Amino acid sequence: MTAANDLSQLADVARNIADLTLVMASRTDETDGAYALQRLVLHDDVTSEFSGLAGDFVEKHLDDVVKGYDPTYKPDAHEMLVLKLSESALLESVVKEAARPNALQIFDEGSDFVDGLAFYVLTCRAKQKPLLLFRSYSPQKELTRSRLIALLHSRGVYNRIRRGLFVFDEKIDCFAWNGNLYIKNVHNFHTMFRYFEQLRASASATIDRVLAYVPISNAEDFKAACTGSIGFLAKVASISRKDYLASVTMADVEATIRDFGLEVKITEVRGKKLLEFASDLKHRWLILKLLDDDYLGSVMTKRRYEVNSKTAL
Repeated sequence: MTAANDLSQLADVARNIADLTLVMASRTDETDGAYALQRLVLHDDVTSEFSGLAGDFVEKHLDDVVKGYDPTYKPDAHEMLVLKLSESALLESVVKEAARPNALQIFDEGSDFVDGLAFYVLTCRAKQKPLLLFRSYSPQKELTRSRLIALLHSRGVYNRIRRGLFVFDEKIDCFAWNGNLYIKNVHNFHTMFRYFEQLRASASATIDRVLAYVPISNAEDFKAACTGSIGFLAKVASISRKDYLASVTMADVEATIRDFGLEVKITEVRGKKLLEFASDLKHRWLILKLLDDDYLGSVMTKRRYEVNSKTAL
């Protein structure tokens, strides 16, 4: 079953969200790179309101176009990206723990936990399966920790709020359902699940995967450029996920360079053709764009384009 078809199963439960629990996630030093999770005890009225928010969100996006996750792709309002939970150990761990909220410690407003707040999860049941909706968060959203003066009206008098008061909006960044994560806000997803930190940690392996298929004469210069720029490394990570990479030949590369007039040099070493990486700002992106298949031609008009997003047919 495809991710899009799997998503359609939620159609009949969008208005029947049950057993909702609000789970807060904090990044603390004691968790050794992971997240500590605690659950909030909510009044029935608040639970009902969050359930309505979850149902509204799911119902609104059931007809979105679902595309495979690409770290460099920014989905339009009618699109969402999908990623298998099994592809990220951190993501899979958080979802597994948040899906069992009754086993979590009750939120106690400890300063260490609040200082590290990163996101919250609306954990609910749908068709006997856990449905988890994620939203980024920060300690600044606790009004008593900001420099704002928050006033509460009661019996005609406004008084300063000095107890813990958390502010939530009606937005959702991504949600987990049946083994997949559906992403609406890529930036917030990357922040919540430390995409760039994980990217840096696996940089060497990611670069080596690309170099295994793409011969570059000055590979060390290419590696230095990748590790020195997170944007560059993200592009390399995107390329490493492409299923066509293993089948692209040097003849294919040469044809694209020639057809689009790209300023990419090809050198020959012991009878083998290699791409030459240029590190200057004008040319450093050319090889990456070439490998990410950013240069396309129109069948109808015969015009040629450089694109930054595309969907395979």
